[in-house]
Amino acid sequence: MTKRILFLFIVSVIFLAGHHVKAFDDSFGETFNLSDGTYEIFQVDDFDPLWRFTKIGDSIQLETDPSITSWGSDYWGYWSDPFELDENEVYYVAGGLTETTYEFVILNDGGVDVIKTLVVHPYLGGNSTTTITHPGQYQLIDGPDDPDNEPPPDDPDNEPPPDDPVWVVISYEDFEGTSFEWQLLGRDARIYRNNRRTSYAYEGSSAVNIQDNSGLASTIQQYSFDAAPYSEIEIDFWFYAVSMENGENFRVQFENGYGEWVTIVDLAEGRDFENNRFYNQVLQLSNSEFTFSDQVRFRIQCDASNNYDDVYIDEIKVSGLN
Repeated sequence: MTKRILFLFIVSVIFLAGHHVKAFDDSFGETFNLSDGTYEIFQVDDFDPLWRFTKIGDSIQLETDPSITSWGSDYWGYWSDPFELDENEVYYVAGGLTETTYEFVILNDGGVDVIKTLVVHPYLGGNSTTTITHPGQYQLIDGPDDPDNEPPPDDPDNEPPPDDPVWVVISYEDFEGTSFEWQLLGRDARIYRNNRRTSYAYEGSSAVNIQDNSGLASTIQQYSFDAAPYSEIEIDFWFYAVSMENGENFRVQFENGYGEWVTIVDLAEGRDFENNRFYNQVLQLSNSEFTFSDQVRFRIQCDASNNYDDVYIDEIKVSGLN
């Protein structure tokens, strides 16, 4: 009895080894066929002219990609007419010298795996060669109209997710004109116009210069704006320092509309920057940390030691995330 069971097991293994195993539907336990529609390659595993195929009933049209030169435009006319599909396989002879079989294997995710067997016969006798390759995996891009595949009707409980948040420019100032988005609060805050060989403007020919440590007189201040619609606010600017001594600094402050100024960052020479080069500073504030009212604003203030200690500010952009 044991020998008979072993014999049947060996015969089963030999039988399966000589045949392609087809996909099965777990719910019914029987083979299922390739669905009608057009399939296009999305995972290329091996070079092959098969780019797309369309199945209608028992026929299948093979296609190459005309935009890919190495794959040709019509594959020498061998694929001009549809082929017969037999149990998820296509077989054809080209020129009497090659026999090709494409086997289409349905995957669990609905895609199709393709296996190609190519038999080449020599011109003048000799042995034929057989090559098995794996062009890649294909996915359905266009199927027939089927009421069972119609999208579900609109459901208020299944509304699409909201659009991704985007940054909106609230104000931008490059100090090139004659009216500005920022106020110059005193004698130690002035517009710089380039009249030297070395420009302190990051873009164009103008910037704003703050110097010394005269409090509000060494300050530029933004006109207030409405921050209530935004979850985050960002200030982005370029600066260039000249003759600032080690430890001398300037600061960026934020006011929430209720008279409370908070220092966001304090930048010191020798620690955060060096003289005579441009730096880009980007700062972000969240409404979870700061109060965003309809009357908020920024200001930038120099805290050096004399009128020869300068910071040049340019390209100030304030944005909000909504």
